Amino acid sequence: MKVTAATLMPLGAPGPAGRAWARAELLMRALSEFRQLLLAMLFAALAIPAPAAAVPQRVHTGVYLLNVNDIDMKTSIYTADFYLWFRWQGAIEPTRSFEMTNVVEKWGMTKDAIYDEPVLLPSGEHYQVFRIQGKFNRKFELWDYPLDRQQIVVRLEETRNETSDLVYVLDERDTGFNPELKLPGWEISGQIREVSVARYDSHFGDVRRSSGTESYARLVYGLAVERSRRAYLIRILLPISVIILSTFLAFLLMPEYVDARIGIVITSLLSIIALHLAEGSDLPNVGYLVLMDKVYNLAYLIILAALVETIFVIRAKDRGQLARARLADRIAAAGLTACYIGGLLVLLWLR
Repeated sequence: MKVTAATLMPLGAPGPAGRAWARAELLMRALSEFRQLLLAMLFAALAIPAPAAAVPQRVHTGVYLLNVNDIDMKTSIYTADFYLWFRWQGAIEPTRSFEMTNVVEKWGMTKDAIYDEPVLLPSGEHYQVFRIQGKFNRKFELWDYPLDRQQIVVRLEETRNETSDLVYVLDERDTGFNPELKLPGWEISGQIREVSVARYDSHFGDVRRSSGTESYARLVYGLAVERSRRAYLIRILLPISVIILSTFLAFLLMPEYVDARIGIVITSLLSIIALHLAEGSDLPNVGYLVLMDKVYNLAYLIILAALVETIFVIRAKDRGQLARARLADRIAAAGLTACYIGGLLVLLWLR
């Protein structure tokens, strides 16, 4: 039997007492309903999941390289012509806040939007394309010149929104280069397609930001290129080899022809120096020896050795030791030829 205020009220209770018991019953019912409401609110609060971490806006970005011109080894500058596009869904418009970070002479770069305003795609994404032309820079490594490999790249970064708010996603399907693209003197060996994060240990004077680093989305696209090895080996080694062989002609002359022998060697030395200076005029002033310098240094040593041998032969002739002089010529011809060929092979193997 359920006990309530009504069941506890005595039978035949006077009017005021009955009303008091009725008010007590109403109060108990109200307290019971309030308790049930509190329990319901508690269970609802426990069922609410914790707020999810903010997800950065994803921007699908890609590059289609049309042409590359004027590759300047001395300044590490080249001209690039390409399409750049953005496809995104969200409040941030990335077309207003990106920057080409390796551009040279920014005033000379053209950046033309294909559409006056971003296009709304059926998927709900926004879409915009730019045609960009300009001069770009990436410091070339010349250790193996003229058999070097280089990267011709364009690099862009977000400038306002950090990676907590916006990230780039590479559009792998459409990113690429024009199949008719030709680079005279170079062969395309691959592509560089990289999405990364650019971190800076600075707030660039913005006192509103706390200490720490800033990070922004970055996209790098380019071509891996290398020189035509056969063509450049012939171009560099053939003139040097001709000069070296001309030097060795001095070994075929009789020791009596002193002036002719010394003239051949000195002419070869001057020729190799002039050739070296001409070849090096296209390169920047770097603080290390490139492969070409090492080959020329080998040629200097060979010609210097030929000059020393010529002096030895002249002195032997003056002493009347003609047989010894002729033997020295034969040994020098064979030995220096072997040293030259062996030295070239070692340099090419060790590069």
